[in-house]
Amino acid sequence: MSDTLLTPTPEIRQTDRTSESLTRPSRLTWARHYVAQSSLFILIALFLVVFSLAKPQEFANWNNISTILYSNAVTGVVALAALIPLLSGEVDISIGGVMGVSGVFVAWAFGQGWPMVPAIAGALACGVIVGVANALLVVRIGLNSFISTLAMTTILAGVATLITGGGSLYSGIPTSFTSLVANHLLGVPLAVVYTVLITAVIGYGTSRTAFGRRLRATGSGRDAARLIGVRTTRYVAVAFVLSGLVAALAGVLETAELASASPTTGNSFTLSAIAAVFLGAIVSRRSRNHHCGRDARHRPDWSDDDRSAGMGPGCVQRRRADRSAGDFQGRRGGIAGGRDRPDRKLSRTTEQSRTEVSLNL
Repeated sequence: MSDTLLTPTPEIRQTDRTSESLTRPSRLTWARHYVAQSSLFILIALFLVVFSLAKPQEFANWNNISTILYSNAVTGVVALAALIPLLSGEVDISIGGVMGVSGVFVAWAFGQGWPMVPAIAGALACGVIVGVANALLVVRIGLNSFISTLAMTTILAGVATLITGGGSLYSGIPTSFTSLVANHLLGVPLAVVYTVLITAVIGYGTSRTAFGRRLRATGSGRDAARLIGVRTTRYVAVAFVLSGLVAALAGVLETAELASASPTTGNSFTLSAIAAVFLGAIVSRRSRNHHCGRDARHRPDWSDDDRSAGMGPGCVQRRRADRSAGDFQGRRGGIAGGRDRPDRKLSRTTEQSRTEVSLNL
């Protein structure tokens, strides 16, 4: 075989450039894509403008805006707790129950004379324990996540009622605990500051880290993620534990905000939190869950199999390079042998790319 057969001809190079220019999205496509992705934020901005023009004195002032943010801060934290299992392809209905139990526990601990730090730590430990129990039911036993967490909600409601005796706990809660939420930082309520910080941490962890890529790969295609070396059961279990921890933190914040705790407090947050997560997912064309209401990995120039495997940009580039190499190998085989035939070098290239993908994840 001559060396001329080992290099692509100018005609092949021109064909590759033409196909690349045809598949490259135009600026209008990018603009339509980002308008569709940001439609919810645009709608919220329009509502703000309309209400500000209609009631400029009552609505368009910082006191009213801070009050709205303060009243929805805990709901945002609960929504983040619901988001994490959804990224792994599961659902956690017990977030309201975890919130109620943790809030009741911290109020009960203060009534028993506990210091503030051990009381908060015990409430967060309750959420972690419930998350571990949910993980065992779903991962080890194999129960459906919706059914198992719904049953866990009933159990947690009974535990919270047993602790409180069916009433509310409000005695012994110190003002230093309630001030953790009621005070302001540069004019912003601390509850809003906590929500922003938690959102930033979860957003970075699920979008910019290897853990987040593996978690998303588990939720996007569990079988495909398992084939490339992701321990999917481990990430599902971690998702439930983190969900319980964040839901418990929401319960602590709600108790500090109300200066009391009730066994039914978390029930009213479950539907609102899950609705917020799904509303944010609907904004995306492919209904990808994301901490800002859309999937940052959804780009118009990515193919469906790239998204289904939950790949990062580097993995997608390597996969596309393998496809290009495969096309060239097939053309070389057709030129040399008169037909398209597989090449052993192509199989080695594909195996190497799989190894690189596993290391990147």
